[in-house]
Parts: sequence; C-alpha cells; structure tokens
Amino acid sequence: MRAARWSRGAAVFVILGVVAASLFSAAIGEAQSRRGRSSKARSETRASAPIEAPSKEDDESERAVEPSPDAESEPETEQPTAPGQDDREASADTDRPEEPGSVPLAFRPRLIEASFEIGIMRRQLRYRDDLFDHLPDYALGAAPSIAGEIAIYPFTFLSNARIRRWLEGLGFGVDYERDFIRASSREGLDFRTYGARFEVEARYALYLGRFRAAAGLGYARRSFAIDAARAVPGVDNLPRIPNIRYQGLRLVGAGAFRISRLLSIGGHAAYLFLFDVGPIGGPLYFPKDHAGAFDVGVYLGVRVHGLLELRVGAELQRAHHRFDPDPGDRYIVGGASDRFSRFYVGANLAY
Repeated sequence: MRAARWSRGAAVFVILGVVAASLFSAAIGEAQSRRGRSSKARSETRASAPIEAPSKEDDESERAVEPSPDAESEPETEQPTAPGQDDREASADTDRPEEPGSVPLAFRPRLIEASFEIGIMRRQLRYRDDLFDHLPDYALGAAPSIAGEIAIYPFTFLSNARIRRWLEGLGFGVDYERDFIRASSREGLDFRTYGARFEVEARYALYLGRFRAAAGLGYARRSFAIDAARAVPGVDNLPRIPNIRYQGLRLVGAGAFRISRLLSIGGHAAYLFLFDVGPIGGPLYFPKDHAGAFDVGVYLGVRVHGLLELRVGAELQRAHHRFDPDPGDRYIVGGASDRFSRFYVGANLAY
C-alpha cells in the first residue's frame, strides 16, 4: 500500500515556518552586531578623551580625608561567621542571574525547558519471509507533523546549596507528536490514517561546563492506525495493514555540547522495552509476536538569545518483530521491520 502525498497547504506551512525562523535568526544577529559596534565606538571615545592633571583643590581635599597613623594602627576585629554563610558565598557566583541578552558558554541548570518543532515524517513497514505473499508492505512517502516538549526541573532554586547541588539536575518531561496524514490509498480506495507519539519520563542531567549529559526512564507510546474504506459492493475495503500501538518502558541517554556561544550539537539514543504492540500482535495477525524498538536523534542548534535556540534535526525510530508462526496459522511470515523517520526545524526556550 502506498500513502497519499500530503497537501500543498501543509507544504507551504512547513516552508513558511523555515523561512520565518531564518529571518528571525538573521534579525537577531544583525541587532547584536549593531549593539557590538556601538559599544566599541563608545570605548574608543573614552580612550581618546584627554587626561586632566589634578588641581590644587583636589590635593588639599585628599590630604584632608587621609586617616591618621593612630587610626591605621588599630587592629581590625573579625566578625563572626554565621552557620552556612560560607556555602552561600561559595555559590554566589553560580546563583547570580545572567544579564539580559547574555549568552553563557557553559550549560547551566534551568527551571523550565520548552520546545516546538514542525517537520516531515515518513514510515516504512516491511515483512520478511512471507511465504505466500499475503500481506503487502506499507510506505508513507511524507507527511507534515508537529511536536512539542516541556521539561521542569523543580529543585533548581532550592535555598540549601548542598542539596541543590545534588537535585538541580532532576526533572520531569512530557513530549507529544502529531502526524497529519491525509489518507492512505490502494487500488483507488482511500483509507483514513492517524499517527501520534507520546512520551513522559523522569530524567537526571549533569552539567559539565560545555557538555551536558542526561539519562531518563519513562513511558513511551506510538500509535499508527489505518481505518477501513467506505464499503463498496464487490470491492475489498480492508487496508490489510495491521494497526500498531507500540508502548513500553523507555530508557534514554542524551548529551549536548556547546561548540561556541552561538552553536551547539546534541543527540539521544533510547531503547523501548515493549509490553504491547497493538493489533499486529493480536489473534487476527501474529499472536506470538516478540518485538522491541529503539530510537536515535541528532540536532544542530543556533543560539539567537540567552534563552532561545533555533534547531534543525532528524530522528529515527525502528521496531523489529519476530512472529514465530506455526503451520496452519493464517499468515506465515517470519518477521517485520517498522521504521519511522522525521526531519524538523524548531525552537527551544530555556528559562
């Protein structure tokens, strides 16, 4: 079965999003360049200003405020230190808020991170060892998709510095993706198609200067369904593509590296321990299905502000099936591979 191509309106929407992101990044860069030139001009003006010699009145006023020798010889008394004051002073530099518009080189703990992405997704389902060629493969050429993610690190601003040092990297995240597929088609019939992905996880991040490493554990679910076409006498209106519902425990590791104050790269790798695959593993298709899945992703980020980063990236998820059929089963198929890929542009906001 071949999926119908996505509409022109969706293509224009994706192209406009890419153009808008590029224009916004260029405008921000030009504004920062102008601000840098103006500050350089002011510093040159101060350097070229003449240095005036101190007047006689200034010398007399300085002599008037000079302390007497007796006052200098008096010993200074040391003020007592309150408990915990040393810890607060040691962490004063890290707790000091950044100046507006500043772009730090090192990663720092954040309270909230949110991202929004628009892109194009594809799917390809292929069977192997299909002895009687009863089930057709499936290919979705391209379809627009949107995705959003939000992560909260609630222990970032604890008052106790020692506890905060251990818990500032602990957070919770939610990720959702929606695919806009017009329809799948076969032999002139259109089948309504739906695709989505949802993830929720607990994660822990380590901040090591320019490098940030994170690990997470949570629940992941991806669904892809193709409904039957409108009934027509004498025509098979079933899609003959089993629906899937991959859900299970997801173990993920991620990292990011800041190349410069403006550029960064990052990625992740995860494995899904599936405990449910949906109707494809039911009695109608392959009741003895054994499946697992993994996903990887990479991105390149461009920092346009101290809090905002534009990104372009790609993701791949692949599920592998082993059906273990027995003689007499409805379908004699050895296994299958199910691959989802996505290319996107987006923005990430960290506060």
